[in-house]
Amino acid sequence: AVVREPKTAGEFETLQAALREARAGDTIELRYNGVLQERPLTLNNPQLKIAAAEGYRPVLRIQPRETGALTTNRGLITVTGGKLAFDRISFEIEIPETPTGDIASLFDLRQAEELTLSSCSVTVRSQGSAAATLACFEVRAGLSSSIMRMKEPRLAVEPTRITVERSILRGDLSLVRAAEHEPLRFALNESFVAAADYAFSVDFGMREQRHNLEPTVQIQLNNSTLLLGNGLCRLSNGERAMNREPTTITLNNVVLRGSENSPLVELDGGDKIDDLREVLRWQTDTLRIDLFTTLARLVGMGGTTNLGIAQWNDVWRDQQRQTAIEPLVWSTAREKLPTLARIQPADLNWTANDNGTVIELPETTGILGVDSSLLPTLP
Repeated sequence: AVVREPKTAGEFETLQAALREARAGDTIELRYNGVLQERPLTLNNPQLKIAAAEGYRPVLRIQPRETGALTTNRGLITVTGGKLAFDRISFEIEIPETPTGDIASLFDLRQAEELTLSSCSVTVRSQGSAAATLACFEVRAGLSSSIMRMKEPRLAVEPTRITVERSILRGDLSLVRAAEHEPLRFALNESFVAAADYAFSVDFGMREQRHNLEPTVQIQLNNSTLLLGNGLCRLSNGERAMNREPTTITLNNVVLRGSENSPLVELDGGDKIDDLREVLRWQTDTLRIDLFTTLARLVGMGGTTNLGIAQWNDVWRDQQRQTAIEPLVWSTAREKLPTLARIQPADLNWTANDNGTVIELPETTGILGVDSSLLPTLP
């Protein structure tokens, strides 16, 4: 266990020290209240769970490494291989005015098998005048895979599986940054997100042929509410790589509140509708979109193409339900919302649509988007 004042064997003053002594299958309990300062963590093939002890509300504040530190790690927590779970932990990250080192993410995942956050919160604050953003999860190849890619086509590998459930992620952040040559299965369940940047960024990069047919990146959002400073997803296809598998995005009972100036989906590297169909599969059940006026922005050599709601629905006309833009009334007016790092789920509880009429609610939950009663208490 991690405690303020270790007194017996098995008690440690820092998570770093506890990780050095942990064995596969262990659960490390954080048995303290308030903030504990940690340095960046590196875990190789972990098989661990890190959880708050019963009755405690621990906060992990991880400090970026100093400028000039010699490391290839881009995350505050680097995980290579293995399975790692966090339960009832709050993370607080402050990006300094002058960023130190090459920190790009909270979790730097290199062919990790599984990462799970349950009843957790992540708050990222940027101290600079021009707000920098941090990815909660960055999915990258390990060094050996990078070398193999240069020599010959890769065989299919098991995807990294990231599950976030009943959690709050807010502030100067994005959710996932992924290179599409790294397979990923991401699920966001019963959660609240307030993100300054695109929630998801997928870079196709220098794609090599794979011996698998499933979409490499699959994103599923269920019973969740997202406030987005930019858009939901940015797809970068600058290399115009061949033999790519499309990214699949599936949304079930999701509320997306965006910006009039940003598209829901942006494609960099193709300005035609066929280019969008080539790299994206879009599937929805109950979805409410507020404030977005451009559903897709396609940027390529031929210029820029913007798709409104009618064109967007025509692209995905074979989906089960059509996407609807429906201005919603929220419990806190937009102009009175706090900063993203201080926003609360209750600020974005839906009350009605813009003309005061009742919106049809999903039969499964009876609540549009996230049920805030399921979320953890913020520190």
